[in-house]
Amino acid sequence: MKTFSKVEWSVCVITVLILIYTFMPNVDHLSKQLTITKIRLEGVCRQIIEFEEANSKYPDPETWCVQVTLLSLGGVDILKYDNRGFLENYYDAWDQPFVYQRKEDGTVMLYSTGLNQIDENGAGDDIAFLIHNGKPELIRQKQQ
Repeated sequence: MKTFSKVEWSVCVITVLILIYTFMPNVDHLSKQLTITKIRLEGVCRQIIEFEEANSKYPDPETWCVQVTLLSLGGVDILKYDNRGFLENYYDAWDQPFVYQRKEDGTVMLYSTGLNQIDENGAGDDIAFLIHNGKPELIRQKQQ
């Protein structure tokens, strides 16, 4: 039975270390993207809750981000400004808009389509919050 020499072991260890360091930044970058997206989702959930408290209903699905933005800006005429600047927090870290769903049971689901950018209705790698009784709850965040 042949064993590895010290040189062969050294080459193996160096190769493994190079591979680890090559892929580590990608893991760190993904972690940052997940954190940014989660923070943005939490902020938008708070705005949706404030809207509901002020209007006794959740925003309409078709115009929810404009309605919530107008309320948070005190009724400012949003058309006078760069909409993308105001609506930046309504996009995830992969530059995809959040998905807003008002459910029949009176709850609201707000989610990002995640890294794969495929709308899986809050499942898969989607990062999803459910708003119920004025409280946001993280219901889905698949660990990568």
